[in-house]
Amino acid sequence: MRPATVSAGEGTPRTRPNSYWTRVSARVRADPVVIGCLAFLAAIALCALFAGSVAPSDPFQSDIVSRLRPIATAGFPLGSDELGRDMLSRLIYGARLSLLMGLLPVVAAFIIGTVLGTIAGYMGGFVNALIMRVVDVFYAFPSVLLAVAISGFLGSGVTNIIIAMTVVFVPPISRIAESVTNQIRSREFVAAARASGATPGMIVHTHVLPNVIGPVFVYATSLVSVSIVVASGLSLLGLGPKPPQAEWGLMLNSLRSAFSINPLVAALPGLFIFMTSLSFNLVSDSLRAAISVKA
Repeated sequence: MRPATVSAGEGTPRTRPNSYWTRVSARVRADPVVIGCLAFLAAIALCALFAGSVAPSDPFQSDIVSRLRPIATAGFPLGSDELGRDMLSRLIYGARLSLLMGLLPVVAAFIIGTVLGTIAGYMGGFVNALIMRVVDVFYAFPSVLLAVAISGFLGSGVTNIIIAMTVVFVPPISRIAESVTNQIRSREFVAAARASGATPGMIVHTHVLPNVIGPVFVYATSLVSVSIVVASGLSLLGLGPKPPQAEWGLMLNSLRSAFSINPLVAALPGLFIFMTSLSFNLVSDSLRAAISVKA
């Protein structure tokens, strides 16, 4: 890609360098593995959004006579489950809840954690100590154990899993935001803004947040894969949606008894969980590598 040119006066062109984020985007697009992962995730997302048009049959229609059909059976491209329901249709519909429980907690935790961490990092003193000590209480517990405990306390259901996962992800995001804010608030441009009479709110909004969001966003993207796996694990334990809803973790739970009969069909929900989680993880790693290059 050639750099853009602008007039420098008297007809002499001069080059205008591409922006930092343009170069980051170019580095990400240059990775064929990431492009493949993004294409896979886009396909999963589109299938989830338009499941009613994409799914070949009713995912809730059972047929005991057709139970546990193998892959490539006529009328069942990916086989059937323990109740004779089409696996392909249930996997497509299951992507809706699986992606929702994977993405929504990270988005909510990103917003809440960034706000808390930025306030704690910029204000310092008692405010920092109060916020970060509360965060440290939750951060001290292993994420999976904390998610199971909160979900068990709140009860089963999609909403409660989202709440539990959000609580789990807020502490690490807050710590990252607080650490970055501590570095930025001592920079010269922040001191200059403070000396010019800008209010703390204006400084945070104009100078601090734009520099905090990038690193925190990159870290948050790495949590999506963790969120998908943990949310599916909670569903596997019976703390998620209830039958006959289609969700990958719940499907894996209901097909446990079929592993000895038709292991390929029974493993399909786990395969989709693995591939989706791996794709998010690879995209996050590529984004982290691209954003760290300060050429």
